[in-house]
Amino acid sequence: MRSINELKIIVVFLFLIEGGFLFVTGVDHKFSYNSIVTYTNKGSQPLELTFEDRVFNIFMNTSWQTVKLLSCNLPYSETDDLDGNPIIVLSVPSVPQDENIILSVNLEVITKEREAPDVNYLSSGSRDQIPKKLIEDFCKSAGTWLYSDELKSLAHQIWNIENQTDDVLKIVCSLADWIGENIEYESFEGGLYPNETYQGKRGDCDDQANLLITLCRILDIPAFLQLGCIHSLDFPENETYWDGHLITYYRLVSFHAWAVVYIPPWGWLPFDMTWGWTSEDSLDGVKTAVAYSESTIIMMNVTKSDWPGSARRLKERLINSDLYVFDVEELTILLPGTLEERFWREIELWVITVTIIISVFFLVARSRGCSQKSHL
Repeated sequence: MRSINELKIIVVFLFLIEGGFLFVTGVDHKFSYNSIVTYTNKGSQPLELTFEDRVFNIFMNTSWQTVKLLSCNLPYSETDDLDGNPIIVLSVPSVPQDENIILSVNLEVITKEREAPDVNYLSSGSRDQIPKKLIEDFCKSAGTWLYSDELKSLAHQIWNIENQTDDVLKIVCSLADWIGENIEYESFEGGLYPNETYQGKRGDCDDQANLLITLCRILDIPAFLQLGCIHSLDFPENETYWDGHLITYYRLVSFHAWAVVYIPPWGWLPFDMTWGWTSEDSLDGVKTAVAYSESTIIMMNVTKSDWPGSARRLKERLINSDLYVFDVEELTILLPGTLEERFWREIELWVITVTIIISVFFLVARSRGCSQKSHL
């Protein structure tokens, strides 16, 4: 039993070390994103797929990531969704009874190294420095972010505690502090509306982000929701939802959401409530936001649409149909450069790794020797 446990420790240890090698500072990183969705018709009649079933988000090009659609197994047309994200609409025939249709898409994503700006209260701008056009476009009570009386009261109550300051960074951090101190992390299927997160005092990454966005918008600070996928070395996740109508299988990828807030003079900044903000330093919401990690790929913005509502409508439609969906998502990192280039670039890391491995085996051998002596 001892040798098995020791072997497990070594394997996990090496697994974590290998993960560190995948991200070398100062080098662009190339990813392969694969999505395979199988639609199965278990009914007695052919089923037509809806527009939502046939849409695939192909991620966005930004200053630090470049996305290319490499392949798709079905004909498609390119357009943008309501929030301005690039999508493809697949030309899919109806699903025959007792048969299935498979949709397969492969993306190439190249990410660059990026750093969070030096956000600080001394440099922060005031609300009058926010462009009026942004306030018009991103401070409406619409879509996901509906202003209830209790949320408006909460936003102004927090603002009043800060003596109605016009310092945007202070306002945002005060709102985030209230959420961080009063909302417990708990994941809900399909997401919550901000008033539900407030009333239940619980919510996960997108729930807490949407509450922050709503409070910001109430105080005329532009904000929206951003979603990303993260290269992850966690073991694959297989989940079943909605009476078996939806099964998801995620390999080497996890998904996350955060708020994006307009804070002068820096402009649009990610503010991460669940993987960034800390009670010790509110500014960690920006400084350590997962959006700045090279292992994070920006997938889409939600600026106008009803994020929780769309998930609830999908759930209701699937449960009341004969359609079953098996969704496989995989994010693989492709190491940059030739083998020779990678060897010389990472030689110091390999030396450290070999040293650690030798040390681990030495400690294991030593512990065995001590154990044998204790039995003499």
